[in-house]
Amino acid sequence: MDKNMMNKKRGIILIIFICIVAVAFYFVARPSKEDIITRFVENNETQLRDIANQQLNGDYSVVSFEDVTVDGVFRNNKGDAIVQFFYSGEGIAPAGKYYGFYYSPSETPAAYQNVNAKLVDDNGTFRWRESGDNGGLTKKISNGWYYYEAWF
Repeated sequence: MDKNMMNKKRGIILIIFICIVAVAFYFVARPSKEDIITRFVENNETQLRDIANQQLNGDYSVVSFEDVTVDGVFRNNKGDAIVQFFYSGEGIAPAGKYYGFYYSPSETPAAYQNVNAKLVDDNGTFRWRESGDNGGLTKKISNGWYYYEAWF
């Protein structure tokens, strides 16, 4: 095999190796959905609180803010309300997962859409489970704001 052919093979192997390392680094170093949502809420808290208060007062005119959808007001059987915001989802029922956040004026953690599910505190991560494999978790972001994941 001549020297030019050997150099080309080494170059191709080096390029493939660099690509593999870059892809691996991307998957390891990219922020989680929780990190992205937490930063989004922290950076836009004033505007999001205004939207939440409008929703709680019956003004549903704002349906989205940047890339986030306003899901609306959800009340549990005690009448406690949350305003839920949808960030993203993946999969389809019955194997879907949803990510977002909500505002709880009472600063009480809630299950997805404020369903009446028992929340179990696991060191600040509140988990809930319903029939089948339905469940989720929620974590406090800041005063009144919570991150959620729900799966169905």
